[in-house]
Amino acid sequence: MVYQLKDHQFEIVRGSGSQTGYRFGLGLPVAVLADGFHPGESSWATQDATNSRRGNTVFGRDTRGGSPWTFDWFTNGEDPETSLAEIEALGLSWGIPSVYEQALAMQRLRYRVAGRDRCIFGRPRKFSATPNNEITYGVTRGSMEFVPVDGNTYSDLEHSVSVGFTSDADGGGWVFPVVFPLETVASTGFGKGSVYNAGNVRTFPTIRFVGPLTDPSISCSAWTLKLSGSIPASEWVEINTAPWSMTILNQDGASRMSMLDSRIWLEDCYVMPATTDFRLGGISANSSASCEIRWRDAWTTI
Repeated sequence: MVYQLKDHQFEIVRGSGSQTGYRFGLGLPVAVLADGFHPGESSWATQDATNSRRGNTVFGRDTRGGSPWTFDWFTNGEDPETSLAEIEALGLSWGIPSVYEQALAMQRLRYRVAGRDRCIFGRPRKFSATPNNEITYGVTRGSMEFVPVDGNTYSDLEHSVSVGFTSDADGGGWVFPVVFPLETVASTGFGKGSVYNAGNVRTFPTIRFVGPLTDPSISCSAWTLKLSGSIPASEWVEINTAPWSMTILNQDGASRMSMLDSRIWLEDCYVMPATTDFRLGGISANSSASCEIRWRDAWTTI
């Protein structure tokens, strides 16, 4: 169950998809100083150059990233024992082995500010606690840092839409090799669905094709994502299009990157703000095939 944060409360969860973690902030055992929350500012990796003859700046292709979010905090305990216990609980959550021992793995930092429930993804970094004589009445001060994977914030709730598969009236045919006794006849088909990104910047969806489906594709007006090969009934292949992930895995966690059309770049498969209409394509023996699209609304600010 997802805990509903109150204003100016935060939660560091145990993984990017986890729902539980350690909560801190206003009114909690570990509170953030009134001026102790410093969300990262936008940072740019630029290709600026100076024209040596005219002196003007020549702009290249820039990319926008994020900088660390920092927190100055204090324990609001009753005695030294409760203060140290809370520091230990926070420290255990601020970087966990199942994340930092795995390449690409991240934790999620949830927050609520001015009624906005959002999150960022990345990894906890610096953590310090400095006990002094205040600990005698349950107060210990410290600071910590979280490095986001990019410069955006995301909706705390992940949205999803399921696109069903319907056979074309004019489609049909055989899938070879044919195995007798013949049980099914596969046909081409399609499905339609829409995604609404309520943010102000593009976001990268996760797309899951569910079999039985051969040569599945999903397309919108800006791009087409197509796989080559077959997905058996009751199995799936999932594509994470985020530039920091870009994985294609099946239900067993095995890579299926070889199914991707070599002309497709996953980082080009994003969803812009407002509504995007999608079309599912492929070949299937029945209407149980489908496609699930999951996404989080994205913003450039907190």
